[in-house]
Amino acid sequence: MFPNVDSVSSDKNLSPKEGVMSGDKISIITAMANGRVIGYNNDLPWERIPWDFKNFKERTMDCPIIMGSKTFDSIIARTKKPLPGRYMIAVSRTRAPVQTNEYAIAPSIEQALDIAHRRTNGKGEIFIGGGSEIYQQTLPFVDRLYVTFIDADFPGDAYFPEIDFLSWKEVGIPPDTPPIQKGVNSPYNLRYTIFERKPHL
Repeated sequence: MFPNVDSVSSDKNLSPKEGVMSGDKISIITAMANGRVIGYNNDLPWERIPWDFKNFKERTMDCPIIMGSKTFDSIIARTKKPLPGRYMIAVSRTRAPVQTNEYAIAPSIEQALDIAHRRTNGKGEIFIGGGSEIYQQTLPFVDRLYVTFIDADFPGDAYFPEIDFLSWKEVGIPPDTPPIQKGVNSPYNLRYTIFERKPHL
C-alpha cells in the first residue's frame, strides 16, 4: 500500500537551506518499498526495475550526485565504473580525499556540497543519492524530493528517514515522464511523484 504522505513524520529538528548553495537546487532522489525500506545487505532488496533505472538516469544526467561510500561502492561493484554523464561524490571520513574527472571522495557533507557547487557554478541541480545516513544529514539543505514508492514488502536494513510531509508540497511529475506499466517496465506497482519544500513563513 502506498503511504499517506500527510501522515508521515517527522523532520522538526531540521532546518531549511539557508544560503548554503545559493542558486543550486538540491534534491533527494530515492526509491522506497513499504516501511521506507531502501536497502538490504548494501544492495537494493528488490528485483531490477527498468522504469526506475531509466528515470534515475534521465533525472540525474549532467548533474553531480552526492552519496555515502557504501552506496558508491555498490554502484561501482554493479557497473564496474562511475556513472556516465554524472559526477559522483562519495562522502567518507576514512578514505583519502580525491578529485578526478569522474568522481570525488570528500570527508564531509559540507565539502561534498562545495565540490558539487563548483561543478554547477551555482546554476544547476545537485542530487543526493543515499544511503540512509546521507539522506538524513542532507535533509536540511534539500529543496526537492523525487520519490518512487514501491508497493511491495522486502527485508531491509536501510531505511529512508521519516519526514514530515506536511512541510512539503506534492507538485506532480513532468508531462514527458514515461508511464509506469507493471509487467512491462516494472515488476511492481509503483507511484512516482515529486515534492518541493514549502516556504517557511
